[in-house]
Amino acid sequence: MRHKKDEIELSDIEKEISILLAAIQSIKSMVNREVLMFSNDFNSMEIKPNTLSSSTLFSILLVDFISPPNNTFSKARSYLDALSQICQNPNFNHNNTLPALRNAVEEFDSWLSHEAHFENIWLPSINKELNLSMKREDLIYICGNISKHNQLRLDRVVGRILKILQKEEPNLKTAETFPVINDFYEWFHTDIFHYHLTKICEHLNNIIWGIQAYLMPEFNRSYTVKEAMSKKSGIEVYEYQYPKNVISTLGQFYYWELMNEIRAKPYINRFQTSKYLQGRY
Repeated sequence: MRHKKDEIELSDIEKEISILLAAIQSIKSMVNREVLMFSNDFNSMEIKPNTLSSSTLFSILLVDFISPPNNTFSKARSYLDALSQICQNPNFNHNNTLPALRNAVEEFDSWLSHEAHFENIWLPSINKELNLSMKREDLIYICGNISKHNQLRLDRVVGRILKILQKEEPNLKTAETFPVINDFYEWFHTDIFHYHLTKICEHLNNIIWGIQAYLMPEFNRSYTVKEAMSKKSGIEVYEYQYPKNVISTLGQFYYWELMNEIRAKPYINRFQTSKYLQGRY
């Protein structure tokens, strides 16, 4: 006898809820004071990792954010792409609150797609100095995966590095590229990624505030204080009124968690990156 496959079935609105919740939680895991050190000037911000381990963790979490989510929840190439799809067909745009999120997603996507040029990159492992070019997204993907995996699990990363190097050295082979991993990481994570860290955080923080603005009317509609229970217990007891198409157990769980995130608000106020940390690479 054949058993029915155990599948997760979510409505479109439940899938949107799951992506919005995952995006908020992902960004909060990166942009916070346990991982990062913030300067005091929110009009000219500079952000540094608290420790070397914090830098590594941030890089790993960021590469997850620009990687595909599970197909059950979205058939997108990254969480950023999934957010872009939500902006094209939103379920909660009650009072035209979408523009802040749409602008934040588009601006970060444009920033990631920028082709950056790097001159005089010395790679001692192959005894060559090269001028390299790559999208910022490639830089983040490569550095995040080097942070995450040991060298024997970096074949796809080596493939990306090889394509970048072959623009200058067409005859370079895969076997010659594995030794370049450490050189690449030293240049592009330790130096250039840290230069971009503040701007990356600004983009991520703008996204989370965009989600906050987008969902506030839904939160205000849904959030209900249970007066009798609150009076009896001495603390505010509340519940959320689910949208009509949020009917699955998992969808309702994600909705409750999402509304609690909106209730809690983002960790970090809006800020602008220092002009000294923009314009290069």
